[in-house]
Amino acid sequence: MTSTALPSASPESAPLRHATGPERTRDCDVCVIGDDMAGLLMACDLATRGLEVVLVSLARQPEGLGLDATLAPGYGLSARALRDAVGQADAQDLLRLSVAAAERGMALATGAGLTLGAKGRLAVARPAAADDLWREAEAFNALVPGGGVVLDAADTQALLATPTYVAALGVVPAQQVGGAAFRQLLEAAVADCGLTRLPQPAALSIDGHGIRKYVTLPGLRVRAAHLVFSGGAELVRWAPELAPSLVTRPWVRGRFHVPAGTAAYGGLAEEVGATGLRWRFEGDSLALAAETAFPPWGRASAARCLRRHVSAVAPAARRALVEQSHGVALTHTRHGMPLFAEGEKGVWFCVTMGLEELAHGVLGARLITDAIVARDDRIRLFQPFGLEPPGARPQSRFRSVLDYLQRRVRVATAARAARSAPVAETAEPG
Repeated sequence: MTSTALPSASPESAPLRHATGPERTRDCDVCVIGDDMAGLLMACDLATRGLEVVLVSLARQPEGLGLDATLAPGYGLSARALRDAVGQADAQDLLRLSVAAAERGMALATGAGLTLGAKGRLAVARPAAADDLWREAEAFNALVPGGGVVLDAADTQALLATPTYVAALGVVPAQQVGGAAFRQLLEAAVADCGLTRLPQPAALSIDGHGIRKYVTLPGLRVRAAHLVFSGGAELVRWAPELAPSLVTRPWVRGRFHVPAGTAAYGGLAEEVGATGLRWRFEGDSLALAAETAFPPWGRASAARCLRRHVSAVAPAARRALVEQSHGVALTHTRHGMPLFAEGEKGVWFCVTMGLEELAHGVLGARLITDAIVARDDRIRLFQPFGLEPPGARPQSRFRSVLDYLQRRVRVATAARAARSAPVAETAEPG
């Protein structure tokens, strides 16, 4: 059932139990390690449903791409790749879950009085990738009927005010929401919903083996029936089994001043292909982010990288000053999906994609809460995208760079082939 308001305190929640002695023991039903978006919402959901919850804060997540948060269906894997990986029926269920999560996130925001931003999320393609995008549109609409809106070259170029892109796929529902404002909303809910929140400890040890799980902090030992790790790469220190599943990729982000009204579209746009370009127009400002092979050396290096890309997105900004340019390291999973899984019995993992923290966080919070409270098994749909098997090695930085460069080569090769091919009309879905 979709909630339209943030959780409030449960009057039936029993007080936490304490044991005397130099090290206190605090018993609870669930201990959540990590206070990212998913961790905050999950802790509130669990407390609202009558469980005793202890939330342990960790170091704050690194900043994102400066594009605000987008609540929209979809994953890092394309609909076609998802269907090939798990089959038509499970792919359909996975996408339906992401639609429900986006709707819940919007309901939470509007129910709390947050002002929502621009609507829309577009995947856009240059000529060499247009056919792939049409096929993706067909696959997405087969899995989520009416969930994708296809734009031809004329509509795409009119909407984005650039001749670079010749096809676009928009998904619905899709809405921008201020990530900082949404986090403040969750922080306030955590303070009001009757759970115990512990500040980031100077030292922390975790024993997730056995029926009861133990989290030891200076002067305090938390004993829980369930343990949830929620966050990103910072969790590896206490949950090393996560390391082979995660990859940290460098991005650059910045802003350009552009004439007001440069583009009619104010939602999120992302290019299909190796560059990973993402951007959004906000009045007279263009927020732009791009994946890179190596972290930039500094602001000047980040600015040069962004200038190489901006002419494709906004030709008028080619000579504009780059503001707030710098590098960002984002956590991804190796398989391109959020990681929602149970490791040992009673030990749960909720790792959202660095680009989709809010949308996937809402989904992960609901799935794990339902699995713990109601033994709901919908989380099994993510089993093919769980932890890497024991003995797997983390992906090396060299492998990450090589993967990125291979993607760039494939895209460049396809672009050259498209330019040398005889001119023909781009096929659009029937």
